[in-house]
Amino acid sequence: MKPQRFVCTAALVALGGASAWALGGSDLAASAISNITVVKGSEPAPDAAVNAPVSKAAPVSTSLGVTPSLAPVGYTLAFADEFDGTALNTANWYYRITDGKYVQGYMRSPNVSVTGGTLHLRYGYEAVPGVSGNQYTGGGVISRPRFGYGYYEVRAKLYNAYSGAHTSFWSMGLRKGDVGAAFDPQINTDIDAGMLPEHAQIHEIDGFEHDSGQGMDMGTQHQSNGTVTLRTGAKSAAQLGIDFAAWNIYAWELTPTNTRFYLNGVLKLDVPTASYPSPFAPANFWLSLLPYSANPNPSSLPGFSEFDYFHFYAPTGLLGANLLANSSFDVLPLTNPPTSLVSGWQENYDKSASNIIVTGAHSGTRALRQGLASAYTVTDKQDLRYIPNGTYQLTAYVKCSGGQSQAVMRVLNQGAAEIDQNIGTLANWTQITIGNIVVTSGQATIAFSSIGSGGQSLDIDDVVFARVS
Repeated sequence: MKPQRFVCTAALVALGGASAWALGGSDLAASAISNITVVKGSEPAPDAAVNAPVSKAAPVSTSLGVTPSLAPVGYTLAFADEFDGTALNTANWYYRITDGKYVQGYMRSPNVSVTGGTLHLRYGYEAVPGVSGNQYTGGGVISRPRFGYGYYEVRAKLYNAYSGAHTSFWSMGLRKGDVGAAFDPQINTDIDAGMLPEHAQIHEIDGFEHDSGQGMDMGTQHQSNGTVTLRTGAKSAAQLGIDFAAWNIYAWELTPTNTRFYLNGVLKLDVPTASYPSPFAPANFWLSLLPYSANPNPSSLPGFSEFDYFHFYAPTGLLGANLLANSSFDVLPLTNPPTSLVSGWQENYDKSASNIIVTGAHSGTRALRQGLASAYTVTDKQDLRYIPNGTYQLTAYVKCSGGQSQAVMRVLNQGAAEIDQNIGTLANWTQITIGNIVVTSGQATIAFSSIGSGGQSLDIDDVVFARVS
């Protein structure tokens, strides 16, 4: 039986109103917390903060009743869902839904439930509306918040009775229209509102991939070009020293130098970044049970994979690490690769004024250009959440035609007033800097914004946001 504890759940805080974009002031409203439960507000304006931390004052700690974990020293619990309610908290999660048959079956929201303090993902053989005959079905959830460097942990027991179910604990960004995931309508709504990048599938980390009745794999993949960096290869329960159908703690630790995978606190795989490079990107967190082959005994179904909790621990140090995804704009999307698609960045307002240029970059082969032949207002940004408090520096290389009514590099939502660096006419690539950025809220939004009458351009490359103390 699951031990009794207090509810301690981080929620996506929806903030702001429908006001127009302005350069002055922060878009962030404070989180409201009552009895350790975050209160959901109204829908955000395009530049409003999303995925806010549990509290601006202090991170969640085990003293609040969260299940103890095996997190290494140097991490602080920043997000927790204990699955103690009676339904999925959709302020924290999207459903993983597929439009039509995917692999061997259908991913559906009715196959996701929260009861008895546990998230249940159901593997079924049943009627699907609009489809003739019984079909294999599964379910999954995808976090609305995105997470970067830190320690990720779940406690789970997995369906293992017969082959046919693929249960996974992993992270990857979303992209619009992904046939394998993105048919929760809220995903495309949030992408269209600029709350998520249109394409953020840059780096995949698999804490585990378990095929029922068989083995378990773990490792990393450079998702944007399909390159597998390093994986364990499927290992049996005996080889891993666990019983898949029993409760076990699965975790991975993502640092700038290594990605480490653990089972019940025991290190099973260490992927050094220098030997197996993959671009860093904050990503959504996934729990899935996917029908991957026919079950030899469908009368045994339904079956379940269960998750006791999900915890994300933010690092307390992390000096010098760039926290931005695709900071040099050189990541090519795996699919739909037009230059209008800026991987890893949220595009707001006149999205047609935000494009990739493929000649004349400061480094590499690509850079970001804000500009349009007609009048435009555009913002490219990244909302960074669950980052260590401390002092940061933001740098970027820019070129600018001049003539815009506003061209600016911005830091906001860091716990103080917005900081802007205005950009004037610059014929050559020039580094600009905002220093002494004091983050006290566990988050920050990094943005570049332009307002032009038409015919102007602002080019951006090699953006770095890193903690210096």
